[in-house]
Amino acid sequence: MRKGFLASILLLCSFLIFAAKDGHDITIKVEGVKNAKGQLAYHYETKKYLEIDSLHFDKKGIVNIKGDKKLQKGIYLLVLPNQSYFELLIGEEQEFYMETDTSDLIKSMVVKESINNELFYGFLQFWGEKQEENKKLKNELSGLKKIEKPKKDEKVRMEEIDKKLSDNGEAIRSYQEKIITSHPKTFYAHILKAMKDPEVPDPPKDNNGNLIDSNFTFKYYKAHYWDNFDFNEDGLVRTPILKGKMDRYLNKMTLQIPDSIIKSADFILSQAPKNSEMMKYFLANLLNEYANSKIMGMDAVYVHLVQNYYDKGTAYWVDDANLKKISDRAKSLSPLLIGKVPPNMVLKDLGGKYVSMHDVASKNKYTVLFLYDSGCGHCKKAAPKLKKGIDTLKAKKIDVEVYAACTEVNDQEWRKFVKDKSITEWINVADIDKHSYFRSQYDITSTPQVYIVDKNKKIIAKRLGAEQVQDFIERYDKSKDGKLGPVQMKEDNPSENQ
Repeated sequence: MRKGFLASILLLCSFLIFAAKDGHDITIKVEGVKNAKGQLAYHYETKKYLEIDSLHFDKKGIVNIKGDKKLQKGIYLLVLPNQSYFELLIGEEQEFYMETDTSDLIKSMVVKESINNELFYGFLQFWGEKQEENKKLKNELSGLKKIEKPKKDEKVRMEEIDKKLSDNGEAIRSYQEKIITSHPKTFYAHILKAMKDPEVPDPPKDNNGNLIDSNFTFKYYKAHYWDNFDFNEDGLVRTPILKGKMDRYLNKMTLQIPDSIIKSADFILSQAPKNSEMMKYFLANLLNEYANSKIMGMDAVYVHLVQNYYDKGTAYWVDDANLKKISDRAKSLSPLLIGKVPPNMVLKDLGGKYVSMHDVASKNKYTVLFLYDSGCGHCKKAAPKLKKGIDTLKAKKIDVEVYAACTEVNDQEWRKFVKDKSITEWINVADIDKHSYFRSQYDITSTPQVYIVDKNKKIIAKRLGAEQVQDFIERYDKSKDGKLGPVQMKEDNPSENQ
C-alpha cells in the first residue's frame, strides 16, 4: 500500500467517488488504534487504491467519515496506521456504525444499521470458521495418507474427512445463496451473484446414449457466463471482480482472433447501459487492451471499437481533442489491417526506375515489405536477420520477394546501407524525390516495420520481427486455410509504443 499506486490509474479511472445527492455519515471504532492517521481507499480492478480521503482516529479509536454528498457504491477499504486494512461495503445505506479490534479485524467486527456490511461480515466470519476447520481436517488427512498400510478405521476416517470437506464447501455456497435469495436487492447480493458461475445442465444425448455435441458444456457456459451479472449495477466497477471476469471471458473463453474478440466485445458492450460507468469501464478497458496488444492483427479490434462506439458518441467521457486523436489513429490503421490490400508504393530503385509494390506482389507468392530508415540502429540489426530468413526460404524453393523501402531520402546513406547489408538482390527503393505519401499511408511512426502480402496483394502478416518472417511464411505456406492461430509480434523497435 503506497501513495505511488494511484498515479498510473487516474486517467483511465477518473470515476467520481462522490455523487451529487444526499450525504454519508459513517462512524467506525477500532480498538488498538488511538490518535493516529488512516486512509479511506476503494477497490478498482484487481488492485487497491488509496488517498480517497485522509482520516484521523481520535483517542478512543473512533473515526467519522462524513460528507454532504453520497458515496458511490463499491467495496472500500479503511487503511490503518500499520497499513493493515478491513473492507466496508458502501451500498444503499450510508449512515451506519462499525466496530472492531486490531487483534482480529474480521472476527471482532460488529455492524449496526448497514445490512450490506452485516451480511458481508456475517459471511466472512462463517467462512473463517469453516476455513479453520478445513485446515485441521486437511492436516489430519495429510497425516493419514502418509500411512503405507492404513487400517480399516483409518480408511473410514479418511472418507469421513473427505465428506466433511465437501460438506463445508457446500455449506459456504449455501450460505451465499441464502443471502442472494433473502436479500436480492442489496449491493452485497449483486456482488455474490456476479461471482457465480452459471449452472451447466448435462449435455444432451441421442437415443443410443452418445453425446450430440461434445462442445455443449463449453458453449452453454460461455453463452450464460454473464447471466448472474447485473450490468445496471455501476457499483461493481469499484470491486475487484470486474477485471478478472472480463479478462476470463475475452482471453480464456474467446478464440484469440479479431473476429471472435470483436463478437465478444460487442456482446459485453450491448449489455452495458449507455452513459453509465459500466459502459465507460468496459469500453475504455477494451480500447486500451487492443490499442497495445502484441498479438498480430488485434488492431482490427481497436479499429472496430473506434468506428462503432467512439465515432458514434458512445464514449461520453472523452473530450473532443482526445476523441480526434483516437479516431485519426483508427483511420490510419484501417487500410493496413490483415486481409486488406495496402496502399500501393511506387518508388525509385537504385537505378532510378519506378517500381510498383503491387506489381511486385502480383508476380510472387509472398512479398515481404521491409520499411526501414538507413540510419536506424534497429534497422541495421534487423536487415541481416531478415536476409538470413529470406535466403533460407528461397533455398527451400518458396517463392518470396522483398520490397525494401527506405523511409529517409539520403541517397548516399541508402546506397551504403544496401551494400553493407548485402541486400542488393532485393528490390531496393526509396522516395528520393519526396513525391510519395507512403510514410503516412503506412503509419510509420517507428522503424523497421515488416509486412507480408500474398499474390492477391492482401496483407497476411504485419509488424513481425525480422527473425519471425521465415517461420511465419513456412507455416503459412504449409497451412491449408492460412489460419495459424495467435501470433505474438516481436517487433525490432521495442522502445516505440505502438
